[in-house]
Amino acid sequence: MGISIPATPHPDLTYEVQLSSDLLSWTPLARKEGSGSWEVITAGVIVEAGVEVEGRSHLTIVAPAMLPDDSGVQLRLSINTTK
Repeated sequence: MGISIPATPHPDLTYEVQLSSDLLSWTPLARKEGSGSWEVITAGVIVEAGVEVEGRSHLTIVAPAMLPDDSGVQLRLSINTTK
């Protein structure tokens, strides 16, 4: 999954990449709070930092152990305020 977020995120925002096989329950894979580093929540997940372009950081989230061969899996980016 490729995502693009502001290079300097707002300090009160939390970004969380989540996975679901049924669109009802979501499993957190990785999280970033404000300008902090990405925290891997689920083992095997890799957050690859890409290039910063026009004030945006481009990242790739790799979750090889989480994606089954039949791939009925959905990923999403959840953005919430921390305050």
